[in-house]
Amino acid sequence: MHLKATRGKEVVVRIINDIGVLADLAKVLADRGIDLKAINASVLGDQATIRVVTDDNLRAVDVLGEHGYNPQESSMIVLTLSHKPGMLHRVSEELAHAMLDIHHIYASSVEGQDECCVILHTANDDRALVRLNQME
Repeated sequence: MHLKATRGKEVVVRIINDIGVLADLAKVLADRGIDLKAINASVLGDQATIRVVTDDNLRAVDVLGEHGYNPQESSMIVLTLSHKPGMLHRVSEELAHAMLDIHHIYASSVEGQDECCVILHTANDDRALVRLNQME
């Protein structure tokens, strides 16, 4: 099994949900040549939360701020792991045994690839990093 956990940062934007909000935010980043590595968006009531991991989060925060968004950088864990059945179960079970609550999680894989990428944030990312990197 291959699993590597590293600390990372994501840019979080909370905004009133409206048609085209995601398109506008994506255009702002694209126009500055900022590449998206991962994205997650959710809506609760009239509020949207958009989380992005980019190739340059510092520039992303600056650019989004210039365009009236209120971006916040937040810590998270980047997991690179084998792309095979049962991996999410093993990871989530390990965190549950350590009594670590997962606050949010999103993932991406490409068919035919041996690895996938998982972004997650827990109640204690430092403890989670140690625990995940000890998995066999």
